[in-house]
Amino acid sequence: MLRALALLLSLLPALARAETLRVAVASNFLPAAQEIAAIMTDEGWDVRLSGGATGALYAQIRHGAPFDLFLAADQARPAALEAEGRGTAQPYAVGRLVLWSADPALIGEDPVAALRGARVIAIANPDLAPYGRAGAEVLDALGLAQDAPLVMGQNIGQTAGLVATGNAPLGFLAAALTPVGGSRWDVPGDLHAPIRQDMIVLSPGPGAERFIAVLQSDEGRALLEDHGYDAPEAVTP
Repeated sequence: MLRALALLLSLLPALARAETLRVAVASNFLPAAQEIAAIMTDEGWDVRLSGGATGALYAQIRHGAPFDLFLAADQARPAALEAEGRGTAQPYAVGRLVLWSADPALIGEDPVAALRGARVIAIANPDLAPYGRAGAEVLDALGLAQDAPLVMGQNIGQTAGLVATGNAPLGFLAAALTPVGGSRWDVPGDLHAPIRQDMIVLSPGPGAERFIAVLQSDEGRALLEDHGYDAPEAVTP
């Protein structure tokens, strides 16, 4: 009996890891989340990531999608879920906004002139994507919002594709998704509200705990920096 109990206890960690962790991830954070998932996979976890616009993922959760953890690109949606008693929201990253063009000479030293002269500017849908909302705030701060010729992606990943393929000469992207090369302007933070990204555990369990532990570790902080984010304490709530 004691041997059987000891064997069962020794198997508990493996049994816990066999459970699938389902994570809803804002498009901009998907590459970083994939690295965390790879670390956990090497440890024996089964991690399933679903990327998309924060607003769209939030709608899926509200309609019963079985996610265990939600990594949003804003504060509003996790806060709304917290208000419904779904969990406790907490910050995990602060995003950086970049104006990018595949043309190495387009943006140059005068990004405002590049915006004024653009035939079209790619931006994520501000109603769905926080980086799109930040881009709209930048245009407003520069006095360009009213007449800006915009083409909208449904999420920041789709918006990056519009610029990378030349369908738009330039666009506002997350630093995490900005391609190498071309020309860029790292948008000053005082031109838009901080892009603080919050997460919320929807279904507590060892998988979600481990994901957050990796994210908040020294390795996770280095990963944030590598992918173009600041740590949450970089911005005062």
